[in-house]
Amino acid sequence: MIMGSHYGSCTMSSSHAPIRLWYEDVTISDEAPYALLLDGRTAHTSSGITLAHKSYMFMQQIQKEWQRQDTFLVLHTLPLTRLLSGFLEMDADVRLGFFEELYNYSQHELLCYQADAYTPLAQQQQRSWQPWLEWGKEIYGHPWQTTHSIMPIVQSQALIDAIKAYLATLCDVQIFCYTILTQSLGSYLITDALLRSICPPEEALACAWLEHDTHMAQWGDDPELQEKRTQLAHQIRDVLIFHGASL
Repeated sequence: MIMGSHYGSCTMSSSHAPIRLWYEDVTISDEAPYALLLDGRTAHTSSGITLAHKSYMFMQQIQKEWQRQDTFLVLHTLPLTRLLSGFLEMDADVRLGFFEELYNYSQHELLCYQADAYTPLAQQQQRSWQPWLEWGKEIYGHPWQTTHSIMPIVQSQALIDAIKAYLATLCDVQIFCYTILTQSLGSYLITDALLRSICPPEEALACAWLEHDTHMAQWGDDPELQEKRTQLAHQIRDVLIFHGASL
């Protein structure tokens, strides 16, 4: 089996044509790192890397993903497999790209760009976002500049240096998970609090989805947005599972 993936832009590289199942038995190897076996044969990423992990319990969850497939392989129902594959294929160049992407997100932090004052959205942002901006100030030792304009703002050099210093301490697993969630949530700061186990997943989702939720509260539910919100909640769950099993 060859699983193609690339999480530099949080995408999956694979044929869009349906893939008919070619295996019957899904097992896990007996020794760590535990590999996924399809009909007794080791599964690999598109680069030929063995699809394996140090945690047997984590690999059991991947095993269940493959056991649930029926007739055709449905890639979006293999989220943990895709995360593991993407991580295993992360080389030095991809890691550097992730580092730079996280830095860029931190310099254009979602929470720093707020709606016009006195609007319902601005009031919601003040209640939901301001505590995390204060937390970010405490963690990094410097305040985050905010604006009600769409014009870009420049954070202080002291804050920039503190963020760079922290990013330099992250291991490969952390860099990978930070990048995936920051891309999806649109916020480095919320991702930071989430992966430090300070911000609960439900609150992280609510902060990232605040504008959409406020809009729907005013104008009614949007089924398409609700579906995207549900998908994001599932992705947060899956990344936290991978993050916890891999550290």
